Amino acid sequence: ARGVLIENNIIHDSTTVSTQHDIHAVYVDDAGAGTTVRKNIIYNVGGNGVFINGGRDNIVENNIFANLKGVGTIMKAQFISGDLYANWETGKLGQAVYNSPIDYTSEPYQKYPHLANIKDDDPPFPKYNIMKNNVSYNCEGGQTIEPLNSGYSIKEIASWGEYGDEIVTAKDVGFKDAKNNDFELKKDSEVFEKL
Repeated sequence: ARGVLIENNIIHDSTTVSTQHDIHAVYVDDAGAGTTVRKNIIYNVGGNGVFINGGRDNIVENNIFANLKGVGTIMKAQFISGDLYANWETGKLGQAVYNSPIDYTSEPYQKYPHLANIKDDDPPFPKYNIMKNNVSYNCEGGQTIEPLNSGYSIKEIASWGEYGDEIVTAKDVGFKDAKNNDFELKKDSEVFEKL
């Protein structure tokens, strides 16, 4: 997924009737890497805004999340524990890394600096993710890191990436018209002072 850019969108009013699974406005699945989710407004979603399922080099920044049943962003350490970790090299994802015919040091891939040595850089670990400058308004929470049963703390996992400032609030921080689902920021919004 390197180079995928999800930017300047309004994603809203998404729900599910499933009792087993939440819905996510943006879902980067199964160690998906290199997706940028930036400058989006995501509101009235019956789950999470952005869900990163164990990938790396993903960027989630400058988004507004409003009225979510879940959290603005969640990043899981999906592949560093249990069977998923033990079977990484023999599974489909590990095979895609270790047995790839692609020369990640060649010219087209040099714009992705973490690819050159990916085979030697603990590929199942969710490294180099960036989550910063997001606003979560009237949501269950803000940015969340889920270590699962990996044996690593949230603090350790956060140290593998950049988890910067955010605003988590139930107060209107200067939206144009939150009551009518217009979550664009006014020019004098306090967000511009804090982030």
